[in-house]
Amino acid sequence: MVVIRITDLDLPAGVTHQATDWQVATDMLFSDIILESDQDEINLTSIVFNESLDPDNEYFARARSLLSTGYTIWGNLDTFIPKDVYEHDDNSDLPTVVTPPTITTDSVDNNHIPTMFNILTTGFAAVGNAIHIATTYIIENLDGDVLWMNDRDQINLNKLLIDDVILPNGDVYILKVMFHASSGDTSQHSSKIIHVQNVNELDILTNVYSFDYANESELMLRHICDVKSSEWIIYDKTTNGLYNIVTLTSEVNTPLKVTLPANTLLANKSYLVGIRVTTNQDVVSMWSYEELSTYID
Repeated sequence: MVVIRITDLDLPAGVTHQATDWQVATDMLFSDIILESDQDEINLTSIVFNESLDPDNEYFARARSLLSTGYTIWGNLDTFIPKDVYEHDDNSDLPTVVTPPTITTDSVDNNHIPTMFNILTTGFAAVGNAIHIATTYIIENLDGDVLWMNDRDQINLNKLLIDDVILPNGDVYILKVMFHASSGDTSQHSSKIIHVQNVNELDILTNVYSFDYANESELMLRHICDVKSSEWIIYDKTTNGLYNIVTLTSEVNTPLKVTLPANTLLANKSYLVGIRVTTNQDVVSMWSYEELSTYID
């Protein structure tokens, strides 16, 4: 296995690192790319390539980062010969890389109860002989405030019951989990969006599988009466939580729908849509949340 890393990524204030493109090629011009990750939202600063490489060949690696402001340029070339890496015992010359967890829960994504649900994690792996010794669990609100943390739990490595915190209804939270290895290394955190609401009050009409993201489109509510106006926020789901893509407000004469400008979203992605309505009596509802996907068959 070969580890490629990004170093010295100095981000300006307010700019977030959302994903990384990794490439390995047989030539320094990258005309013959043999390994490519595209937008990797988990392995932001390092990645392990386990694919078979010719031990006697020379390979070239590079990476670029997707920031909230756009892509960086491709980083400097890293040249390696697999034989030189493999000949070291236990890969001791390589930095230890701990695989970030895969997170699931035993609640329905769009209808988490305020408490008493399980967080389930899988996918621990590390370079060398390191073993899984602890897991950190964190729940944050959309402002990044930590509402609850279970730090370096050595008992509940892969399953933890949330029974000592109550999350208010009608909100969205970010669940973060990190694995800790016996080598002293920690994985990057993985994130999962959880919605806490007993009843989905709003019914969003979206034909997501034929959603024309490249042209102006309408998003609509249905089965909602007595609505004076509606507000919409569309979030991109990233490794670090949620990134606000666009905020929309309905027109006076069309309170149940908004117009999404062309090319606001990307194809083959999943987004989180937050909606709240104001009634003709000026009563403002709680935010309700739905998934909106632009996957193309």
